[in-house]
Amino acid sequence: MAKIIHSLTTNERISLMTDTRSVCELSADVYDDWRESLHELTEMTLDSSVKLFFFNRIKAYKERKGDGTLLMNELVCILDREQITVLNCLSPYGKMKLSGLVRFNEKFGFEIVFGSVKKGEVWMLRKPKEWKENEDENLV
Repeated sequence: MAKIIHSLTTNERISLMTDTRSVCELSADVYDDWRESLHELTEMTLDSSVKLFFFNRIKAYKERKGDGTLLMNELVCILDREQITVLNCLSPYGKMKLSGLVRFNEKFGFEIVFGSVKKGEVWMLRKPKEWKENEDENLV
């Protein structure tokens, strides 16, 4: 089983890595570009006080071995603790198809806000949950 060996959280980025070289990276919406894109696509407006990050990538080098789930469980804890909202424009690569990627993200609280699997374009949003330190319910 893989282990997290690197975890960095700053005001501008979140970076995670496992000992199997699987990675997860997010960056802050510093210039409100993604906030504006979200509004243009969905007419959804996020208050300026909402910390919005964009999901750059998650890459499990050993697919279907639990690395992605490990990274997402750690990420969800960080997002909830830091009260960060995440926008994710899904772009599958490797063996996972778009429909599988949607289901995977839904397990971690992401909801489709634009597009559909049928159209081949899906944007998902995850708002933070109430953080409860050291409780198993923060993990999926």
